[in-house]
Amino acid sequence: MSLRLLSPDFPAPENWVPYLAASYDAGQFSNFGPNERELSCALMADLDNGREPVLVSSATAGLTGVLMALGIRGKVAVPAFTFPATASAVFQAGAEPVAVDCDLRTWEMCPEALRQTLEAGGISAVFHVRSFGYCRDISEIERVVEAHDLPLIVDAAAAYGGEDPDGRRVGYAGVAEVFSFHATKPFAIGEGGAVFVAPELAAEVRTAINFGLAGGAGGDRWGLNGKLSETTAAIGRATLAQFPETLSYRRAQAAGWHQALADIAGDAVMLPSGHGNPPWQLFSFRVPGVDAAAVKAALADEQIDSRVYYTPTVSSRWQAPEPPNAVQLSQDMLSLPMGRHVTPSVQIEVAGKLRRILDKLADA
Repeated sequence: MSLRLLSPDFPAPENWVPYLAASYDAGQFSNFGPNERELSCALMADLDNGREPVLVSSATAGLTGVLMALGIRGKVAVPAFTFPATASAVFQAGAEPVAVDCDLRTWEMCPEALRQTLEAGGISAVFHVRSFGYCRDISEIERVVEAHDLPLIVDAAAAYGGEDPDGRRVGYAGVAEVFSFHATKPFAIGEGGAVFVAPELAAEVRTAINFGLAGGAGGDRWGLNGKLSETTAAIGRATLAQFPETLSYRRAQAAGWHQALADIAGDAVMLPSGHGNPPWQLFSFRVPGVDAAAVKAALADEQIDSRVYYTPTVSSRWQAPEPPNAVQLSQDMLSLPMGRHVTPSVQIEVAGKLRRILDKLADA
């Protein structure tokens, strides 16, 4: 067996190249061209939550653009257990990230730890991350942030298409919810993303990702070049057409992983729960009491690719001591492959090998 980590769901050229005719006709290949506008309208209709999408070159650019649009220059609370891009966006906006510990059950920012951080003072905004694209109920986080009258920005990089436990499509939380459309995500267009915000803030974000230019004229603020190209927007239009089928097979595959690991690995793993109905970029779970890096190495010997997310913790780059729960999560969180190359029989075989590896490591 040779099993790679990801098999991107990328549309074939014949499905997106025809869309570029509009760009050639207009002679416009960036700066909010016809394909960018068409994709923006289609995504707004797809989510249909009263918010307006601002298409961006990456989710990182989107997060940075929101902070710039809001004029945030102070400290921003971020979870210590997240991908480095979350904190990078804060630095790029000229602000300072402050790491907040996470919950060992949800794998996301701990509401009580956030409350303590906000009560200590000095925080200007809060980034909450939907870890692994899970679509949990984050109302407790929202209540903590609202009590301190701060803006909440949700980094939902891997969550586009996901539904919360009540069946509502995510993208409505905080003042903005930001998605990634990177090639490794379920909604894959290569590089890109979308910021879903209220219409009154959308114009400000659009200005921020266009060098800070409002209506083509210079203003009194800094910005960045975070716009989505016409070629990538054309790919996005084709991706959206095939996305319902992509979501369907990924959710079935995630259910297969959940069942195979529960049946075979059982008490040796901690599977996700309370996560809503995500789009499943990867299948992530904990191996408590075991070094996930050792498991990854043993799986690699079996030619099975896996990933230890997120290690080291993002806070290790600037903060010491590091929040303890985040450190623990970074050491025992493992992600298994997702994609059309992963069959049910492969899942059962991998689960069996994983169980033998975990038993061997436990006995060592």
